[in-house]
Amino acid sequence: MSLNITGILIDYLPDSKVHYDSKDFEVSLINQLSPKNLSITFIKNSTLILLDKIFFENVNEEKELTSLEKDISEIFPKSNVWIFVLNDIIDFFGFSRIENGIKIRSKFIGQGRPFLDYGDLHIVEQKIYDEYSEILFSDEYIKSIFDEKFEKLDEIEVKKQFLVFRDKILNKKNIQNNFAYLSGNMESYYIENLFEKIIEIKLLDLLEIKFVTFKKSKFNFNKESLKNYILTAKSQIL
Repeated sequence: MSLNITGILIDYLPDSKVHYDSKDFEVSLINQLSPKNLSITFIKNSTLILLDKIFFENVNEEKELTSLEKDISEIFPKSNVWIFVLNDIIDFFGFSRIENGIKIRSKFIGQGRPFLDYGDLHIVEQKIYDEYSEILFSDEYIKSIFDEKFEKLDEIEVKKQFLVFRDKILNKKNIQNNFAYLSGNMESYYIENLFEKIIEIKLLDLLEIKFVTFKKSKFNFNKESLKNYILTAKSQIL
């Protein structure tokens, strides 16, 4: 079954309280995982925010945090944050990971093209790098070609280029490759496993969880914050 989910996962709960008087929300199940209106829930001591298109225009490949990334980091200062998109209908896969207010990794693959690529390898990429670098670099000729071509790059970029290099070799030898660097499959696998590890749930099972849904579909994070929405949601279902 196809998946289309866009949102933010935080491995922490908000610790502030708020008095609310808004009636512009409802507590209910959602019927899609990229909802048109802001939807928030809490599972296994974690916070989950879903909103269609929140990934786009709010994530980049710069070291400095975007306005949305800053906002979430200020609300959850000692947490891991993932802003993500997984849409295998149109082949869009990506995420930005922030740890304790520092951007660790951002990557976005759209229809086989890299649009964002910042930071060190994520855990799936690193595992494939470790496995295949040992195999391929055991051939001194292959290693010499690779080293000569990419000797001027830093260590992180060398690893990324190796994964692309690996894909070319597997393709040339007609070997099946389920985790090509530019396929988005690594990011899809990473995001799905993230949910199972942190909140112990499969993505489609989120349709059976109650969310607080607000009548709010667009944000300007240079002027607006998610804080009161998150705290209002907390007051409703925690």
